[in-house]
Amino acid sequence: MTDTPTTSANARTADAARGGTIAHWIDGKATAGDSDRTGPVYDPALGQERRRVQFASSGDVDAAVQAAARAFPGWRDASIARRQ
Repeated sequence: MTDTPTTSANARTADAARGGTIAHWIDGKATAGDSDRTGPVYDPALGQERRRVQFASSGDVDAAVQAAARAFPGWRDASIARRQ
């Protein structure tokens, strides 16, 4: 199988679902993103690395901002009780 950007992203999303690398949450779903760079996530009580978090590319940030802009009108107009 050739490692294309799509298959790489799908593999990263599957890894995140198994408790590996933490993916981004964009547009209501886990999104692997474009970056292969990650950073550690530590358990503060033990000081041990538990998982990795994926760093965002500029494209990932743009996608998140666009999704937030689309979602904002519905969120803004929802009652406080509905938001919880």
